[in-house]
Amino acid sequence: MKTINAMKSLVIPIVLLTLAGCASAISPELRSRADNTVTISGVLESPEAHKGKTVLWGGVIAGLRNTTEGTKIEIVKKSLAYNGRPEDSDRSEGRFLAIYDKYLDAIIYSKGREVTIGGTLTGVTQQRLDEIQYRYPLITAKEIVLWPKQTEKEVIYYPPWYGPGFYHYRHDLRHW
Repeated sequence: MKTINAMKSLVIPIVLLTLAGCASAISPELRSRADNTVTISGVLESPEAHKGKTVLWGGVIAGLRNTTEGTKIEIVKKSLAYNGRPEDSDRSEGRFLAIYDKYLDAIIYSKGREVTIGGTLTGVTQQRLDEIQYRYPLITAKEIVLWPKQTEKEVIYYPPWYGPGFYHYRHDLRHW
């Protein structure tokens, strides 16, 4: 009987931690209301048809400005992974702007950081992007998730015919 209770006390926390690790950082209410079929190209083609829809978009910050309206974030849109984090890929559907009614520090929300934004589409706006006029879908952000920076990990590959034996240790000839 004691063994079963000990097993329960170990299994339950492990299961809860595993489930918490898979959870999205955006609230369940916003995720359930989000329309995953809305695309940037669809919004640019017919802005009025998409106005007022809730979306869950993410990507990489291209710029940020604090204005009297709030913080304006320019984001290069990326597909979202299962947990809501933008996928690490070279593909993008385009850019969008998000307006957040609170102050966000430009040093923390810096260029190149990954974000996921849940909010309401309010239309399309046109702004200068380098030397062109660019049309951006505009979102009023309700929730913003700033993802932790990913550190690059060194991966050592072994030839398939060798085991980890001798090659298990990294040999760096620079130290010889």
